[in-house]
Amino acid sequence: MKRREFLKGAAATGLILPLRSDATASSRPLTEPIPIPQGTHAEALFPFKDSDIKFKMEDMMGLLRDGDHESWRLTAYPDANSPGVALIGAGFNLSVTADLSNTPGDPRDPYQYNAKARKEPSSRTLWEAAGLDGKKLDQVLEHFERHKKRFGRSRLAFATLDMLSHDITEEEATRLLYVSARQAVHNAMAYAKDFDQMTGPQQMGMSQLVYQMGSHLAPWTDGRGEEHRGFQNFLDVVNDTSYRQASAPGAAGDPKAARKAETEHWETVREHLIDSHWYRKYNTRAVEVVAMFDPDYDPRKPEIAEKQVRALAARMRKEHWQAGADKPQPGYVAREHAAAEPDAGKKR
Repeated sequence: MKRREFLKGAAATGLILPLRSDATASSRPLTEPIPIPQGTHAEALFPFKDSDIKFKMEDMMGLLRDGDHESWRLTAYPDANSPGVALIGAGFNLSVTADLSNTPGDPRDPYQYNAKARKEPSSRTLWEAAGLDGKKLDQVLEHFERHKKRFGRSRLAFATLDMLSHDITEEEATRLLYVSARQAVHNAMAYAKDFDQMTGPQQMGMSQLVYQMGSHLAPWTDGRGEEHRGFQNFLDVVNDTSYRQASAPGAAGDPKAARKAETEHWETVREHLIDSHWYRKYNTRAVEVVAMFDPDYDPRKPEIAEKQVRALAARMRKEHWQAGADKPQPGYVAREHAAAEPDAGKKR
């Protein structure tokens, strides 16, 4: 069937395909908690206890499946930034061929906090950890290559295809989501020195950021040998725990000074996330994630913290953007840890 005929036939069914601003399609958002699936090996691959986190994995999985976050597809589709990369489910990457896990104690890896070394297993390793058959992964990739050859990068064609034919079931996609979410939490612990001191929303915000950015959160080198900063500025600031000295036992500072230091620290953290290409590209989702780093974030009233994020972003634009320019000046240099250019924010 030719591409034009395929799309014409899909249009005749009366299907409505909502399109997201980040060039992917999604169904209606599902924000309900998603029960943890049975039959995976995620706990063995990414070991941590429920008591190590201050939020529920079920809640994080529900947010990740939300249409404003990773969307939900049961047929493999191309990544918007890298068409050769196949995604499925809630953005599960099917195209990672090598295990890139870090070695515990490696001095070249500066992010090994909370007795964790970051793990970046191959897609096949994660697929099998979800309890899925490796042969089915080969079939899904074969289908993807065939569809990509026929439809190119057409998001409309892939969105329609997802409505008409599925590569995996809802249960299988949920298993992949759980394994990936657990990987993100494990790696978030390694990235953030103060992870155990964070509030539940802050831990979830950090984990969501890791879920989307993957190995590109830290500085990384691409296939052409070009170096990228990743979110170096943000990581420097979030791991600067000097603000806690004001509230340390025996410190001369008063409670008001300690509270002020904490407030300023987390505002700086949010500023560095706002001053990133990721924030500008995924604005709706990014606002929700950045808001979670507010120490006063109330999960029952997230719109309050989100409104503050938008106000902070507007203030930063007013103070640091060139008048009439369509993009910000290189870097946001109001804080001690700011660098010469903003964090990149390339999707994993």
